[in-house]
Amino acid sequence: MASINVDGASSAPGETGGGLRNRKGKNFVAAEETQLCRSFLFISQEPSIENGQKSVGFWHRVQVHFNVNRPVGCGERPARSLETKWGIIKHDVAKFIENYGAVRAESESGTSSEEMLQRALELYKQKHPNKQSFTFIHCWLVLKDSPRWSDAREDVRKTPLLKRKIPGASTDLDKGEVEMIDVMREGLREDVKKVPPMKRKSEVEMINAIKAQARATADMAAATWRKVAILEEQSTMALFSMPEDQLVSEEAREYFKLRRGEELQKLRARLRITSIQPDPTEACEILGAAPPGVASQRSTD
Repeated sequence: MASINVDGASSAPGETGGGLRNRKGKNFVAAEETQLCRSFLFISQEPSIENGQKSVGFWHRVQVHFNVNRPVGCGERPARSLETKWGIIKHDVAKFIENYGAVRAESESGTSSEEMLQRALELYKQKHPNKQSFTFIHCWLVLKDSPRWSDAREDVRKTPLLKRKIPGASTDLDKGEVEMIDVMREGLREDVKKVPPMKRKSEVEMINAIKAQARATADMAAATWRKVAILEEQSTMALFSMPEDQLVSEEAREYFKLRRGEELQKLRARLRITSIQPDPTEACEILGAAPPGVASQRSTD
């Protein structure tokens, strides 16, 4: 059985059944496409959508959420680029869901999910006008478990473009987006009834809150590291301040001697003076041992 690439790179522009092309900017990588799906679902579930969200305002909020949560190493994306990319993803994922549903309906009991997925991928490629493979599995994995997506999927191939005029909007929603948002409203209606109306925070407030949380997390981590460093320093000082007469066994004295030597080596390495040999008398005093010549004098006294 052929392997299934879940985290593969994004398809090149234009490699979709919808014929849509992302001609401007760098190609999306898989991590960006995954985040775009998450951002679309997140903004679609906001209570303000219940009151009729304008297309231009909707995609501006998707843009803010996407750019705040964009993958590491990826640049910011304009709202128009995200909207265009979502149209490609929505089309291909909707077609793949049709194929997956057909395979699942025809599969016998006991067929594994991996087998059904592989058959759906093969069916998608067979039915594609250009025999192209499905390249948005990572997006499907995000969308397939969302009740709002599964309830809102439409037959993209058979559904013509439908314009819904929205006063004050610079762009219109196509029929697929209208149907998806309508179904999402139904899923949210009961939840909205349970909570009092709240004023939506502006995009600036949301970004500032996220930045403040990040700073607080960084400060907490730094404080924790400082505390650990202090405890380690106290432990090291106790190692060198232990009186010899409290070491009741030869093993204990040997252990402390070795541990002190180990800490001294770490300190020398940190100060980059490992090539400089310390005075033998100072080293013996730090380690708690008698300097050369003193031991023999003590033994004869």
